[in-house]
Amino acid sequence: MIVSSLTEFFQKRVSKAMKKQGILTSQETEYYVVNLLDYFSKAERLHKPEQGEQEALVITLGKALQSNRDEAIPLYRRVGDESLYMSGFFSQRLKRQHLSSRYYRDLGATAYETLSGLMKRKRDKVFANVFGELAEKFDYLVEVLIAIGEQHEFSASKDPADILQRWEKTQSAGSSRSLLEEGLLPLWQFDSDEGDPQTN
Repeated sequence: MIVSSLTEFFQKRVSKAMKKQGILTSQETEYYVVNLLDYFSKAERLHKPEQGEQEALVITLGKALQSNRDEAIPLYRRVGDESLYMSGFFSQRLKRQHLSSRYYRDLGATAYETLSGLMKRKRDKVFANVFGELAEKFDYLVEVLIAIGEQHEFSASKDPADILQRWEKTQSAGSSRSLLEEGLLPLWQFDSDEGDPQTN
């Protein structure tokens, strides 16, 4: 498939992964995720997960808490964006380095939730809704990034145990299908009428 830009490349992959996993977001939120991937495709723009990275993001969060609204917004956004990206594309590296994926997920969701509140106070309804949806669906969007990473062999693991752990956290359609392929999904997870995994 020929694409004219990285943005178009990620647009197709994000849309496909969301559809496959049954994840619905606003068009604005989907476009935000696409632009996030495009932005971090430049290696120098991302702090790779190392032993001190969790502390670095906590320091950034601390600065945001002590800053005025306009100064805090880009700081919270950095915490949210980097946490989302690393949770999706560097999940196995985090695990190997004994860094907590759950920590990043909680940190990112909290940052986005705070951003949503700040944007509401600025009367920016569009970004308030986008950041609110990113916070609410953070775990599911991590699954989207993991799926893209698996498809293109970026970083995510196809280890059945890892897939099972992800399914237990999100019960997403994508993880359900992966477990089906491995023969690990219990039969009681199926709806007898539709034959599709129930993901609540």
